[in-house]
Amino acid sequence: MKRLFYSFLKKGGVKYSYKRIPMYLFRVLVLILCFWASSLFSEEAIPLSAQIERKRISTEVYFLEDSNKGLGIEKVSSREYSGKFKKSDMDPLNFGQTNFDYWIRITLKNSEKTQIRKILEIDYTNIDRVDFFAEDSSGKQELVNSSGMAFPYPVRKVNHRNFIYTLDFQPEQTRTFYLKLNTSGGLVFPLIVWSPETFYHHNADINLGLGLYYGIMCVMILYHLLIFLSTRDISYLFFVTNIFGFFGIQLVLTGHGFQYLWSEHPDLQRNLYVVFTGVCMSSLVLFAQKFLNTEENINRYLNYSLHFTWVVHALLIFFPLFLPPEFTVKVSLALSILAPSLVLIAASICFFKNYRPARYFLLAFSFLCISGMFVVLKFANLVGVSNWADDGLYIGSSMSALIFSFALADKINILKKEKEDAQRKIFEAQKENLEMQKTLNDSLETLVIERTKTIEEQKLDIEAKAKLIEKDLAIAGKIQFSLLPSILPKAHNVRIAFRCIPMLHVGGDFVDLISDRTGRALGIFICDVTGHGTGAAMVAAMVKMALADWSDYLSDPGYMLAKMRAQLMGKLNGNFVTATMITFYPESGRILIANAGHPEAILIRKSNGKHETYRPSGIAINEFLSTPNYQTLKTELTKGDKLILYTDGLPEARSREGDFYGDDRFLDLLKNFSELEPELFCNSVIGKIQHFTQEEQSSHDDMAMVVLEYLG
Repeated sequence: MKRLFYSFLKKGGVKYSYKRIPMYLFRVLVLILCFWASSLFSEEAIPLSAQIERKRISTEVYFLEDSNKGLGIEKVSSREYSGKFKKSDMDPLNFGQTNFDYWIRITLKNSEKTQIRKILEIDYTNIDRVDFFAEDSSGKQELVNSSGMAFPYPVRKVNHRNFIYTLDFQPEQTRTFYLKLNTSGGLVFPLIVWSPETFYHHNADINLGLGLYYGIMCVMILYHLLIFLSTRDISYLFFVTNIFGFFGIQLVLTGHGFQYLWSEHPDLQRNLYVVFTGVCMSSLVLFAQKFLNTEENINRYLNYSLHFTWVVHALLIFFPLFLPPEFTVKVSLALSILAPSLVLIAASICFFKNYRPARYFLLAFSFLCISGMFVVLKFANLVGVSNWADDGLYIGSSMSALIFSFALADKINILKKEKEDAQRKIFEAQKENLEMQKTLNDSLETLVIERTKTIEEQKLDIEAKAKLIEKDLAIAGKIQFSLLPSILPKAHNVRIAFRCIPMLHVGGDFVDLISDRTGRALGIFICDVTGHGTGAAMVAAMVKMALADWSDYLSDPGYMLAKMRAQLMGKLNGNFVTATMITFYPESGRILIANAGHPEAILIRKSNGKHETYRPSGIAINEFLSTPNYQTLKTELTKGDKLILYTDGLPEARSREGDFYGDDRFLDLLKNFSELEPELFCNSVIGKIQHFTQEEQSSHDDMAMVVLEYLG
């Protein structure tokens, strides 16, 4: 360009007239524009030398945004696209939350006259895809390596958590490299060129610091987990879960988790940030609610908001199962501001209410919030590079974990002191109670002596009255027993036996047997008065009196029941009387049966061993029931047949366990002893029932039975 300029000046010499001056000026102007254009479109290479150990080049590179994600290296490296690249003025390069492709063009020049080797580092690990292009021997750009969170970790040529590329330069050589980057989250990264020795020393220092940080977090997790297992205080479990979630976030952000733990599973590296954020934030809110006792110390609506927040973060854990990381990462970043803000407000309210545990909590959480806020704002492209944005989270989380440990210990001391105060108050109260008890005992002792004397006197009086009642009951029992048939009706072809066992000395079951004046008809009567004891026995005695003229009506037992009912009206006092009345003619074996709500009469046939039951219509005798019509049934007995009448105290007898003997078992019992004579029959049946109840006298009901055997 300079040669053209000099030839231009020489052309025509100095002897040009004033008429040629405008043409000279035009040519000068054209040359000036050529110089300006060449300087505008030229790209100055970044100089390197062996003496440069570390150089940040983020502001010296050029970038191109590919919103359609359709450009390839051929187009990007062509002269057509050369002018479309923009020079960066950012350090680090910060494209915020984006899903576009970004091309980075880096031109480096070896200023030395000897070969040199440099290392290019993208100082950020969470990028989905990074393609690195370099010139081949023909000067054409070719793909050297593709790596990132979309690929398994082992595809990287250099085993490092960040993206590392080794660059070799010949003497005074200029080389151009291209990077193609795409990610679903924040794209914020510095570009650094290192000398190999300096890089490895720096990397060792970084790993030492991170190792110390990881060690602190692991110790905190194990220490507080052991405390939880010993104290069973749920606050420690929430705190351990919070540290674990935060630790997981750091493993994702630093890339060490991808490098050492899940290197073969790139999907985990892309999604675990969201999962660990959900674990960390939900447990943080639960820990704050438990530790600060928010149910009592803050407004209920704020407490409801905390409930809602931890539920949302708990659901965030499952988002990666259904949604892509392009969406879930942005949601988790947005929610990461909500939970700490609400917890900070709750802690401040508790602090101003002079709730002692809130002091340490607020101090620890302030460290964590400030450091964490810088990181979130950094990835949201709202703040630039700073020590707090890069390393503050490690310092803040370590300090907060340490202070939280003091906070939990302080809370334990508070609870211990409260427990000691409560125990002291209990001891003092017990001491006062003992003194009061001594005073009361002294006064009660006198009262007890007096009361004991009174009780002894009352006891003697009660015993005397009980003996009198016992004597009266014994007399009443003898009187009631005298009402039972003392002499059985005699007939040469009939055997009769009965048993009547009251629950107490006296009872409501009653049996009567008569014969007419000629001896050709026998009357059998059995009844059951509701209730027990003296009252039922009195009603049974009145029934006996109502049967005074029974022998005159043996031919119609149904009529006799109606007549007896009429005589008892107004005297039952609410009691019920059930009864069965039978007239038997020994000469013919004919039998008449009437029933007033009593259990059926059972007839066991000798000829076939089968049984028949007879229960004519008729209701129990009671003052409040309408006047009934008592039906009389007729049947005949044959030789060896047995007729059994009984009260419900037999089948309803109960064992000590409360089980009933039952109708079916009672019927089987009657059949089993049907071959015995009436006396043995009664003894055997009653004996079996008493064996079942393990009582000689039933404690639940009276028992009565009449057995008639026809000899033909």
